[in-house]
Amino acid sequence: MSSSIFFLILLFVSGCSHREKFNKNILMYVNGEPVTLKDVAVEVGEIYPWQDEESTASLNFLWDPSREKLREKVIQLIIERKLLLQVVNQEEIRVSSSELRAEIKKIEGNVAKEELNRLFLRYGISYKDWLRRIEEDIKIRKFLKERVWNRIKIDDKKIEMYYAKHQTEFTKRKWVRAHMIIFDNFVAAKDFRNKIRSEGDFLHYERSKNPYVPHNGYIFSKDDVSAQLWRIISTLPLHRVSKIYNLQNGYYIFLIESKNRAGKSDLNMVRDLIIRRLL
Repeated sequence: MSSSIFFLILLFVSGCSHREKFNKNILMYVNGEPVTLKDVAVEVGEIYPWQDEESTASLNFLWDPSREKLREKVIQLIIERKLLLQVVNQEEIRVSSSELRAEIKKIEGNVAKEELNRLFLRYGISYKDWLRRIEEDIKIRKFLKERVWNRIKIDDKKIEMYYAKHQTEFTKRKWVRAHMIIFDNFVAAKDFRNKIRSEGDFLHYERSKNPYVPHNGYIFSKDDVSAQLWRIISTLPLHRVSKIYNLQNGYYIFLIESKNRAGKSDLNMVRDLIIRRLL
């Protein structure tokens, strides 16, 4: 998406009144609700976790011509979340204090306090913002489960038919599904690397450091990551704990779960995406 098209999209979704005072931190409006730089930084932090805190805060890297797909993804996620929350609030979905405490306990119980603080720095949010986002996530899950998923059934045949019809789209992109752990210093990374015994140990430790890690790992597309990172993850063997890599904002250890090269595809890798589109 070019910069000009990007700003056209912002204008299209804005619905902003001329009487509203200009605010440089507000990028666009979704049904009258502002989207701020902070909203963008949080989304970037969650889908682009290897970006350092300073770059995430400034967001300058988003305007890199090579980050076209990332810009599209960020815009899509923010608009979808805003619209979902607007519907959820209209439906008056509530979260009890006990539900919120249970969710917080589930997350904090597996993560050391210092690691949690590092996550807040990486995502550019405060503890208060984090609590609000958790409550919003619970509301969205409850709404989808009670008002959407229970009423809609998509069988495997429909998924397979959609996949067959759009297979060329899925085979064009190159991506890697990977797990990763980031350490602040080489000594800690080396100590972990020496102690690790199995893939299970790696995944357990990854989850303990970051409770927001997707269950099946991150999907890194060649279009969305730096050339340096792509060279590393695309050449690593499957299901083996990698050596230590000193990258932009820490020491990384990877575990590659699966890969998709142009010309090949795997239905299981895109099943969630297909379901989302069909819904």
